[in-house]
Amino acid sequence: MSLIRWSVVLVLFLVAGPMLAAVTPDESIVLDRWELQLGGFFTRLDTTLKFGDQEVDFEDDLDFDNAADIFRFSFGRVFGKRHEIRGTYFSLKRDSLLEFEGELDIGDAPIPIGAQVLIIYDTEFATLDYTYWMISKERTAFGVTGGLTLFDLRTGIDLVEPDIGSVVQDLSTDIPVPQLGLRVRQAMSQKFIFLGEATFLRFRDVSDFSGDFLTARLGIEYRTFRYLGFGAQFSLNRYDVRSDRGRARAEFQYDIEGFYVYLRGTFGGIKRNKS
Repeated sequence: MSLIRWSVVLVLFLVAGPMLAAVTPDESIVLDRWELQLGGFFTRLDTTLKFGDQEVDFEDDLDFDNAADIFRFSFGRVFGKRHEIRGTYFSLKRDSLLEFEGELDIGDAPIPIGAQVLIIYDTEFATLDYTYWMISKERTAFGVTGGLTLFDLRTGIDLVEPDIGSVVQDLSTDIPVPQLGLRVRQAMSQKFIFLGEATFLRFRDVSDFSGDFLTARLGIEYRTFRYLGFGAQFSLNRYDVRSDRGRARAEFQYDIEGFYVYLRGTFGGIKRNKS
Protein backbone atom coordinates (compact mmCIF):
# COMPACT_ATOMS: atom_id res chain seq x y z
CA MET A 1 0.00 0.00 0.00
CA SER A 2 2.84 2.39 0.83
CA LEU A 3 4.35 1.80 -2.62
CA ILE A 4 1.09 2.83 -4.28
CA ARG A 5 0.75 6.00 -2.20
CA TRP A 6 4.34 7.07 -2.89
CA SER A 7 3.78 6.38 -6.59
CA VAL A 8 0.76 8.72 -6.59
CA VAL A 9 2.85 11.45 -4.90
CA LEU A 10 5.60 10.99 -7.52
CA VAL A 11 3.10 11.29 -10.38
CA LEU A 12 1.72 14.54 -8.94
CA PHE A 13 5.23 15.94 -8.53
CA LEU A 14 6.31 15.09 -12.08
CA VAL A 15 3.11 16.20 -13.77
CA ALA A 16 2.16 19.26 -11.73
CA GLY A 17 5.65 20.72 -11.30
CA PRO A 18 5.70 23.03 -14.35
CA MET A 19 2.11 24.18 -13.78
CA LEU A 20 2.94 27.87 -14.26
CA ALA A 21 4.68 27.39 -17.60
CA ALA A 22 3.23 29.08 -20.69
CA VAL A 23 0.69 27.08 -22.68
CA THR A 24 -0.15 26.91 -26.34
CA PRO A 25 -3.24 28.83 -27.53
CA ASP A 26 -6.18 26.50 -27.54
CA GLU A 27 -7.74 25.26 -30.77
CA SER A 28 -8.56 21.64 -29.93
CA ILE A 29 -12.03 20.76 -28.66
CA VAL A 30 -11.20 17.25 -27.40
CA LEU A 31 -7.70 17.62 -25.84
CA ASP A 32 -6.30 20.05 -23.29
CA ARG A 33 -2.80 20.67 -21.98
CA TRP A 34 -3.78 19.85 -18.38
CA GLU A 35 -6.72 17.78 -17.16
CA LEU A 36 -7.92 16.98 -13.65
CA GLN A 37 -10.82 14.60 -12.87
CA LEU A 38 -12.42 14.08 -9.47
CA GLY A 39 -15.31 11.66 -9.29
CA GLY A 40 -16.68 8.36 -8.13
CA PHE A 41 -18.03 5.00 -9.24
CA PHE A 42 -21.60 4.00 -8.40
CA THR A 43 -21.17 0.31 -8.86
CA ARG A 44 -22.44 -3.24 -8.67
CA LEU A 45 -19.90 -5.65 -7.17
CA ASP A 46 -19.45 -9.36 -7.78
CA THR A 47 -16.61 -11.08 -5.93
CA THR A 48 -15.74 -14.78 -5.93
CA LEU A 49 -12.96 -16.51 -3.99
CA LYS A 50 -11.90 -20.06 -4.82
CA PHE A 51 -9.79 -22.32 -2.59
CA GLY A 52 -9.21 -25.65 -4.32
CA ASP A 53 -12.62 -27.14 -5.13
CA GLN A 54 -14.49 -24.71 -2.87
CA GLU A 55 -16.03 -21.48 -4.15
CA VAL A 56 -17.26 -18.63 -1.98
CA ASP A 57 -19.37 -15.75 -3.27
CA PHE A 58 -18.63 -12.72 -1.09
CA GLU A 59 -21.99 -11.05 -1.71
CA ASP A 60 -24.24 -14.12 -1.45
CA ASP A 61 -22.36 -16.31 1.04
CA LEU A 62 -20.46 -13.81 3.20
CA ASP A 63 -22.98 -10.95 3.41
CA PHE A 64 -20.83 -8.34 1.65
CA ASP A 65 -22.62 -5.36 0.11
CA ASN A 66 -23.15 -5.81 -3.62
CA ALA A 67 -22.88 -2.05 -4.28
CA ALA A 68 -20.41 0.65 -3.30
CA ASP A 69 -19.42 4.26 -3.98
CA ILE A 70 -15.73 4.46 -4.97
CA PHE A 71 -13.74 7.71 -5.21
CA ARG A 72 -11.45 8.07 -8.26
CA PHE A 73 -8.75 10.63 -9.02
CA SER A 74 -7.10 11.30 -12.40
CA PHE A 75 -4.54 13.87 -13.54
CA GLY A 76 -3.08 14.21 -17.06
CA ARG A 77 -0.55 16.34 -18.93
CA VAL A 78 -0.08 16.54 -22.70
CA PHE A 79 3.46 17.26 -23.91
CA GLY A 80 3.91 18.62 -27.40
CA LYS A 81 0.98 17.71 -29.63
CA ARG A 82 0.63 13.93 -29.27
CA HIS A 83 2.17 12.72 -26.00
CA GLU A 84 0.12 12.43 -22.81
CA ILE A 85 1.13 11.19 -19.36
CA ARG A 86 -1.69 10.39 -16.95
CA GLY A 87 -1.94 9.14 -13.38
CA THR A 88 -5.07 7.61 -11.81
CA TYR A 89 -5.94 6.21 -8.39
CA PHE A 90 -8.89 4.55 -6.67
CA SER A 91 -9.38 2.18 -3.75
CA LEU A 92 -12.10 0.05 -2.16
CA LYS A 93 -12.14 -1.33 1.40
CA ARG A 94 -14.69 -3.98 2.34
CA ASP A 95 -15.34 -6.21 5.34
CA SER A 96 -18.08 -8.38 6.82
CA LEU A 97 -18.64 -9.84 10.30
CA LEU A 98 -20.81 -12.95 10.43
CA GLU A 99 -21.40 -16.26 12.15
CA PHE A 100 -20.85 -19.45 10.15
CA GLU A 101 -23.81 -21.80 10.15
CA GLY A 102 -21.85 -24.60 8.50
CA GLU A 103 -18.28 -25.81 8.46
CA LEU A 104 -15.94 -24.42 5.80
CA ASP A 105 -12.48 -25.79 4.94
CA ILE A 106 -10.00 -23.31 3.46
CA GLY A 107 -6.88 -25.21 2.52
CA ASP A 108 -5.90 -27.21 5.61
CA ALA A 109 -7.64 -24.81 8.02
CA PRO A 110 -11.29 -25.64 8.92
CA ILE A 111 -13.65 -22.94 10.19
CA PRO A 112 -15.95 -24.58 12.78
CA ILE A 113 -19.73 -24.28 12.94
CA GLY A 114 -20.87 -21.19 14.84
CA ALA A 115 -17.53 -19.37 14.58
CA GLN A 116 -17.62 -15.56 14.54
CA VAL A 117 -15.39 -14.43 11.67
CA LEU A 118 -14.27 -11.09 10.25
CA ILE A 119 -13.64 -11.18 6.52
CA ILE A 120 -11.73 -8.39 4.77
CA TYR A 121 -11.23 -7.66 1.09
CA ASP A 122 -9.33 -4.44 0.31
CA THR A 123 -8.04 -3.33 -3.07
CA GLU A 124 -6.07 -0.33 -4.34
CA PHE A 125 -5.24 0.64 -7.91
CA ALA A 126 -2.73 3.26 -9.07
CA THR A 127 -1.87 3.65 -12.75
CA LEU A 128 0.72 5.68 -14.61
CA ASP A 129 0.24 5.51 -18.37
CA TYR A 130 1.43 7.11 -21.58
CA THR A 131 -0.83 7.78 -24.59
CA TYR A 132 0.39 8.47 -28.09
CA TRP A 133 -2.39 10.27 -29.96
CA MET A 134 -1.93 8.91 -33.48
CA ILE A 135 -4.88 10.96 -34.73
CA SER A 136 -5.04 14.40 -33.18
CA LYS A 137 -7.39 16.85 -34.86
CA GLU A 138 -9.65 19.66 -33.76
CA ARG A 139 -12.67 17.41 -33.19
CA THR A 140 -11.15 13.90 -33.14
CA ALA A 141 -8.41 12.14 -31.16
CA PHE A 142 -7.43 8.46 -31.26
CA GLY A 143 -4.50 7.02 -29.33
CA VAL A 144 -2.64 3.95 -28.13
CA THR A 145 -1.94 3.65 -24.41
CA GLY A 146 0.72 1.77 -22.48
CA GLY A 147 1.55 1.99 -18.82
CA LEU A 148 2.04 0.39 -15.44
CA THR A 149 -0.62 -0.47 -12.86
CA LEU A 150 0.09 -1.10 -9.18
CA PHE A 151 -2.54 -3.46 -7.79
CA ASP A 152 -2.60 -3.99 -4.02
CA LEU A 153 -4.79 -6.84 -2.75
CA ARG A 154 -5.46 -7.64 0.90
CA THR A 155 -7.83 -10.43 1.80
CA GLY A 156 -8.14 -12.64 4.84
CA ILE A 157 -10.43 -14.42 7.27
CA ASP A 158 -9.93 -13.96 11.01
CA LEU A 159 -11.78 -15.81 13.74
CA VAL A 160 -13.08 -13.34 16.30
CA GLU A 161 -12.87 -15.94 19.08
CA PRO A 162 -9.77 -14.92 21.12
CA ASP A 163 -8.68 -18.51 21.82
CA ILE A 164 -8.69 -19.50 18.14
CA GLY A 165 -7.13 -16.59 16.28
CA SER A 166 -6.52 -16.33 12.56
CA VAL A 167 -6.91 -19.36 10.34
CA VAL A 168 -5.93 -17.70 7.06
CA GLN A 169 -3.16 -15.15 6.65
CA ASP A 170 -3.75 -12.05 4.59
CA LEU A 171 -2.62 -12.33 0.99
CA SER A 172 -1.01 -8.95 0.39
CA THR A 173 1.29 -7.78 -2.36
CA ASP A 174 2.06 -4.82 -4.59
CA ILE A 175 1.95 -6.05 -8.18
CA PRO A 176 3.44 -3.85 -10.92
CA VAL A 177 1.55 -4.83 -14.07
CA PRO A 178 2.11 -3.55 -17.64
CA GLN A 179 -1.02 -2.62 -19.57
CA LEU A 180 -2.00 -1.80 -23.16
CA GLY A 181 -5.09 -0.04 -24.44
CA LEU A 182 -6.88 2.30 -26.82
CA ARG A 183 -8.51 5.71 -26.28
CA VAL A 184 -10.83 7.77 -28.47
CA ARG A 185 -12.42 11.21 -28.18
CA GLN A 186 -14.90 12.71 -30.63
CA ALA A 187 -16.60 16.11 -30.44
CA MET A 188 -20.30 15.93 -31.25
CA SER A 189 -20.62 19.69 -30.71
CA GLN A 190 -18.68 22.46 -28.99
CA LYS A 191 -19.89 21.22 -25.59
CA PHE A 192 -20.59 17.49 -25.94
CA ILE A 193 -17.66 15.07 -26.24
CA PHE A 194 -17.89 11.29 -26.72
CA LEU A 195 -15.17 9.25 -24.96
CA GLY A 196 -14.17 5.61 -25.15
CA GLU A 197 -11.34 3.70 -23.52
CA ALA A 198 -10.32 0.06 -23.10
CA THR A 199 -7.23 -1.46 -21.47
CA PHE A 200 -6.07 -5.02 -21.01
CA LEU A 201 -3.21 -6.51 -19.04
CA ARG A 202 -1.93 -9.99 -18.34
CA PHE A 203 0.80 -10.98 -15.93
CA ARG A 204 2.40 -14.26 -14.93
CA ASP A 205 4.41 -15.22 -11.84
CA VAL A 206 4.69 -11.71 -10.39
CA SER A 207 5.25 -12.03 -6.62
CA ASP A 208 3.60 -15.49 -6.78
CA PHE A 209 0.56 -14.01 -8.54
CA SER A 210 -0.86 -14.37 -12.05
CA GLY A 211 -3.91 -12.75 -13.57
CA ASP A 212 -5.83 -10.85 -16.22
CA PHE A 213 -7.41 -7.38 -15.94
CA LEU A 214 -9.89 -5.82 -18.34
CA THR A 215 -11.27 -2.30 -18.07
CA ALA A 216 -13.58 -0.46 -20.46
CA ARG A 217 -15.46 2.85 -20.32
CA LEU A 218 -17.86 4.66 -22.66
CA GLY A 219 -19.37 8.02 -21.88
CA ILE A 220 -20.17 11.65 -22.57
CA GLU A 221 -18.62 14.87 -21.28
CA TYR A 222 -20.42 18.18 -21.13
CA ARG A 223 -18.14 21.24 -21.23
CA THR A 224 -20.19 23.63 -19.12
CA PHE A 225 -17.46 26.27 -19.38
CA ARG A 226 -14.24 26.30 -21.37
CA TYR A 227 -12.14 24.98 -18.51
CA LEU A 228 -14.79 23.29 -16.38
CA GLY A 229 -17.31 20.55 -17.05
CA PHE A 230 -18.55 17.17 -15.96
CA GLY A 231 -18.94 13.70 -17.42
CA ALA A 232 -20.68 10.37 -17.00
CA GLN A 233 -19.36 7.02 -18.22
CA PHE A 234 -20.45 3.43 -18.01
CA SER A 235 -17.51 1.49 -16.60
CA LEU A 236 -16.64 -2.20 -16.55
CA ASN A 237 -13.66 -3.49 -14.53
CA ARG A 238 -12.99 -7.22 -14.47
CA TYR A 239 -10.12 -8.73 -12.46
CA ASP A 240 -9.05 -12.37 -12.29
CA VAL A 241 -6.07 -12.96 -9.98
CA ARG A 242 -4.53 -16.30 -8.98
CA SER A 243 -2.20 -16.82 -6.03
CA ASP A 244 0.20 -19.73 -5.52
CA ARG A 245 1.83 -18.47 -2.35
CA GLY A 246 2.50 -21.36 0.02
CA ARG A 247 -0.65 -23.24 1.00
CA ALA A 248 -2.79 -20.15 0.38
CA ARG A 249 -3.50 -21.13 -3.22
CA ALA A 250 -6.52 -19.16 -4.31
CA GLU A 251 -8.27 -17.49 -7.21
CA PHE A 252 -10.01 -14.13 -6.95
CA GLN A 253 -12.61 -13.02 -9.49
CA TYR A 254 -13.68 -9.43 -9.02
CA ASP A 255 -16.17 -7.46 -11.17
CA ILE A 256 -16.84 -3.74 -10.66
CA GLU A 257 -19.59 -2.53 -12.97
CA GLY A 258 -21.52 0.71 -12.97
CA PHE A 259 -21.41 4.43 -13.67
CA TYR A 260 -18.47 6.77 -13.19
CA VAL A 261 -19.50 10.42 -12.66
CA TYR A 262 -16.87 13.14 -12.38
CA LEU A 263 -16.03 16.83 -12.38
CA ARG A 264 -13.46 17.85 -14.99
CA GLY A 265 -11.12 20.83 -14.84
CA THR A 266 -8.59 21.85 -17.52
CA PHE A 267 -5.87 24.39 -18.05
CA GLY A 268 -4.37 25.39 -21.39
CA GLY A 269 -4.90 24.01 -24.86
CA ILE A 270 -3.18 22.43 -27.84
CA LYS A 271 -2.94 23.66 -31.41
CA ARG A 272 -4.46 21.32 -33.95
CA ASN A 273 -5.14 21.30 -37.65
CA LYS A 274 -8.86 21.62 -38.26
CA SER A 275 -10.73 18.67 -39.71
